[in-house]
Formats: sequence, structure tokens, C-alpha cells
Amino acid sequence: MKNEYKLEKKKFVVEEIKQIYIFFDNYDYILIDGSELKDINLNFYDHLIIEDNKICRAVESGFIKLQLSDKLKKHPYDAVVYNPKEYNADKNQYIKDRLCENRIKSLRVHDQNYWHDSILGNMQVEVKDDFIIINFIPNVILAPAKENESKIFLPVISKQLIDKINLDFENTESFFIYKNEIIDMQLEFDEKLYWGSGDYERTVLNGFITLKIDPTITWREINSMSNISKKKDLEKRLLGEHDICNLYITYENYGYGSDREECIHIEDVRDESEFDADDESPPYQIGGICERIDKYTLIIFFGKKAKAKREEMLQKIKS
Repeated sequence: MKNEYKLEKKKFVVEEIKQIYIFFDNYDYILIDGSELKDINLNFYDHLIIEDNKICRAVESGFIKLQLSDKLKKHPYDAVVYNPKEYNADKNQYIKDRLCENRIKSLRVHDQNYWHDSILGNMQVEVKDDFIIINFIPNVILAPAKENESKIFLPVISKQLIDKINLDFENTESFFIYKNEIIDMQLEFDEKLYWGSGDYERTVLNGFITLKIDPTITWREINSMSNISKKKDLEKRLLGEHDICNLYITYENYGYGSDREECIHIEDVRDESEFDADDESPPYQIGGICERIDKYTLIIFFGKKAKAKREEMLQKIKS
């Protein structure tokens, strides 16, 4: 079962673009500085595509016009290419030759804040005088664009689909919980996609995860500044109000290993009215509330209803 999610189509403006990464089909990449971008006009399909675990915009038609500069200083991470000697000898000629091979896989367009959009399309490159033009050719198989939004169907997340979940906390700590530890999970999402940890992702509005941390797991994937390792330490890190900000879900892919990962954004459980208007410091994330159901079982509530759901559960336990 899948649900539909939406992302407003974007109008790119030259002045707002910081840089463009161009990725080739062998995973080489080159970087185009924003000052080398002279014009951009992209029209997007009504659907989004997942590529390399990223939700990408699909271009129906349009173009990107570049004029490479000899004045820009080279940096070590401007490019990763299989023949760096040719690149270093004549950067602009190398870029022109590589682009004219028409083996571009994808683009990543960064704005001035380094937020980016991953872009796919049927691209063909031509050179006119000093300009390089990346043209986007419509795919005859796909329906023409009609809407103001692009859409994608993503699976309803359930225990049966996943292999493990990385609980990512705001203070950069994180640890995994595994399939056998998850009893139940029900998550309700916003239909709009959210720009989060580097890409567009789903946002949890409400829901819960029920789990039993397995003390027999001898090796657990943990990134912690507090030497958290034992069952009691993990439970202590979760219980009460906690600062989970993302769930990195690795899906089970039978026959191919666990290679599909999705980042889920977690909203703060508080309403705007609960924040101190006079406090100028950024509010510390309260991503959820965790309670113990019994000696072995924990439940993590997410979303604006988390506090109410927690109280409701506690009343049921008392009665």
C-alpha cells in the first residue's frame, strides 16, 4: 500500500543559484560555479523519481546555459574524475568534452544557502560560440506536465517492510533499533514533502513506535558521545522527552540485501504557543515522548498529539 506525496514545482532563478554539480554515469562529477550560469529555464513533470535514495525532480523540457570562466580558482573538490591530469591541464576544455559525450546522469542545483535539488532528465548538450547549453528533451513515453505540483507514491511504513531504523538525535548521537526489536509502528505523514537533511523527505505529523530493546545483541550500530551501549543506557536515552529529529529507515530488499534508505523528518511535539517568544536562542528539539509500557516494552509517541496520547495510555495502564 502506498500514499501520495506532493512537492511544489520550482522556478529556478540564475541569481539564486550558488553552484551546480553535474554527475556522470560513471559517478564522476564536476562543479559549475554560479557565476558560470548564464540562463536556466526548466519545466518539470508531474511526478518525482527516487534515484540513489534521493527524491528527484524530473525535467520535461528546458535548458541550462553555461559560460565557463578561466578566472575561477580551482579547489580540490571541484571535481572527481577518472583522468585528473587532463582536467588539471585544461579544466574548461575537459568539462566541455565531457559534457558533449552526453553521458550526464543527474544534476544537483544548490541555492545560496546550499539547499539543493536533485534533477533528472533526458539531456543533450550543444556548444554555441562560448556557451555550453544543456537541453532537456521530453520523454515521449511520459504524459505531458499539467499540474503545479509534482507527486510521488511512497509506501506506508510498517514493520514488515523495514530492516532497521537509525534513531537520529539533535545532539548528533544516534543508535539503531532492529527489526526483531520493533513490535509495532504507525506513522501519519504530512502530504507535503519537507526539505530536510540534504534532500526532500516525509514529515511525521503523529504516530508511535513500540519496541523491546534486545539485551542479547552484542554489536549495535551506535554513534554516541556518552558511551551508550547497554540496554538500560539505550532506554534511559529514550525515556521521557527526547530530541529525536530524524528516523533513517533501511528497508528490507529480499535477495539484494538492505540497501534502500529513507530519511524521515520528525517535527517538534510543541505548538508555537509553547515556545518562549523572548528567547532568542534556537529551541531545543523535543521530537517525541517515550514511556515504559511494562518491564520490557517502550512506546515512543511523535507529533503534536504526543502528549495527549501519552496521557491517554497512562490512564489506561492505571485503570
